[in-house]
Amino acid sequence: MIDSALRESAARAKAAIASLAASVAGRCRLERAALLAGSGRPLPPLEAVLRSHPLVHAAEGEMYRDAVGRACEALGLSLLRLPAKELHERAATTLGMKETALRARLAAMGKKAGRPWGSEQRECALAAWVAAVAT
Repeated sequence: MIDSALRESAARAKAAIASLAASVAGRCRLERAALLAGSGRPLPPLEAVLRSHPLVHAAEGEMYRDAVGRACEALGLSLLRLPAKELHERAATTLGMKETALRARLAAMGKKAGRPWGSEQRECALAAWVAAVAT
């Protein structure tokens, strides 16, 4: 059952990203992607995961992040994996900006983009920005 879920999530991620690339093909070409990593702590054995509701969700998150990462790589995208806890510091360094200036720019982006513009949208925009300029 788990192997089937892994294969299915990988196939769906690849199809979704390929569809996104096709939908923007006339305007731009997808070359890079950013993936925010989880806590970085290794998961315990499956038996322990199955006994803990929070660990089940953590494992599920890892499965989907892995599926998206593999899909990006299979489609030839340069993939930048960023630890979520280090995103703002890494962005400030990579972009050559102070964190306060970054937050102001993200707020301006949010006003232009409209709602929703919560922490997930801000973090994704920031990760994409870092990936776009990273070498």
